This record gives sequence, structure tokens and C-alpha cells, in this order.
Amino acid sequence: MPEGQEYNDDGATRTEDTDYNVVRVGDEIAEVFEEAGISVLHDRTLYDAAGYNDAYDRAETSIQAYLEKYPLHSLCAGHPPTPLKTATATPTR
Repeated sequence: MPEGQEYNDDGATRTEDTDYNVVRVGDEIAEVFEEAGISVLHDRTLYDAAGYNDAYDRAETSIQAYLEKYPLHSLCAGHPPTPLKTATATPTR
């Protein structure tokens, strides 16, 4: 790893500014999909802002609600990665 680019796990570089965190990455991915004609629902919620311990549970609740409301979605991706049991949907066509 080049000098100055080492991973720092002390949380000092963590930010809730969505111009500089993983939400921005999702924005870029969504733009690529949309340019390719793929419809995207991008949830920009910071599920881990209130703490890491329950972030998966908070995300799972929202994912399940989205899958019920939009049953044709066939891919759910997230960070942290969504548990597989919530990331699978069956199209209802």
C-alpha cells in the first residue's frame, strides 16, 4: 500500500456527508444503470448512522418494504452488503 493510503479503522475518516461516503458510490452506480436503461430505486438512507449493531435490521426492514411495494425488483445491493435472505426477490410477471 502506498504511503499515506493505508486503511485506517479508527473511524476518523467516517462521514455522513453523502457527497463523500458510500451513498455517493451508490449514486454513481445508479447513474450507470439508468444510462443503460435499467430502472433504479436507490435508497440513500444511512442505516448505520445510529450505530452499526442494528444497521442490518434497519436495512432489512426497508428492503422488505421495497420488495413488497415494487415486487419486480430482482436485485438488491447495499453497503454493508445486504443479507442474502433479503436480497432475493422473485418477479411476479
